[in-house]
Amino acid sequence: MRNMENSFSASGYGRGSGYGRRRGGMPPGAPPMPYPPQPMQPPKIPTGTFKVAIACEGNGGLDDVVSPRFGRCPAFTIVTIENRAVKNVEVMPNQAVYAARGAGIAAVQALASRGVNIIAAGRFGPWASSASAQFGIQLLIVPPGMRVRDAINAHILARR
Repeated sequence: MRNMENSFSASGYGRGSGYGRRRGGMPPGAPPMPYPPQPMQPPKIPTGTFKVAIACEGNGGLDDVVSPRFGRCPAFTIVTIENRAVKNVEVMPNQAVYAARGAGIAAVQALASRGVNIIAAGRFGPWASSASAQFGIQLLIVPPGMRVRDAINAHILARR
């Protein structure tokens, strides 16, 4: 009678075949692969009145910090800019934060329904990028951890 432990080799046949056993693939517990670099061009800042949504790490507002993620951020700060001046600030909780999948797409749809022209965050997923292109929304990558007020001044108002 053969020993049961030796009946399955590590060559990929039997239980656990291929996944992390000499056949390639990621071993269990490995960090997820990063998104490929996104070739993003700086947005063309519109003239007149437009809306900018910034993904926030906290409850939102001008004193909150920019989130490193877009689809799963807790809140968005929506800023209305008119003639190089902030006219209105509104905070919108992200309803897609707990979605099983498609959080980026759902967040883009919610922001498009509010009339947002530009979205700023630390990083965007591939589905959020394609959804924003369909709605005609420009994406802007800003350094995460920067205050929303500073991000607007440095990346939106300074480019005009």
